[in-house]
Amino acid sequence: MAQISIIGTLGKDPELEHGQNGGKAYTRLSLAWSESAKDQGGHWVDGPTVWLQVTAFGRVAENVVRSLHKGDRVVVTGRVKPETWTNRQSGESSTVLTVVADTVAPELTFASVQVAKNPKGGQQSGGWSGGGSQQGSGWNNQQPQQQGGFGAEGDEPPFDTWG
Repeated sequence: MAQISIIGTLGKDPELEHGQNGGKAYTRLSLAWSESAKDQGGHWVDGPTVWLQVTAFGRVAENVVRSLHKGDRVVVTGRVKPETWTNRQSGESSTVLTVVADTVAPELTFASVQVAKNPKGGQQSGGWSGGGSQQGSGWNNQQPQQQGGFGAEGDEPPFDTWG
């Protein structure tokens, strides 16, 4: 199978589901991105939005559901997998490409996170925690926010991160 790495924005909150008869946990992510280009006037313009379906299983799925929210920018690495399905009404067969995620992580260009490790083998708790976003995750920040950590009382970082 082909490997792929993608950076995009979650289009909805992830929800944990289970396979038939209480099977393996999974979640399906709707990941969106668009290309930007300068128009003739020199202004940045977004192109059409592209959507991709991503599926994560097991511990990755559980951590994603606990840690990520609609609007968060993420990095996904995984395998491209064709899924074929048949339309019940027309009987027509279709194939769509999806990504089976090996890893899902916050994209840190415009956000920061604190990592909380999950206990080994037992019930998981924690996950990533955001850096102060009003929506709780901290990953979908479009503007820099003071997080502290560079010095006393949230001093400016020693470099220009937004220029």
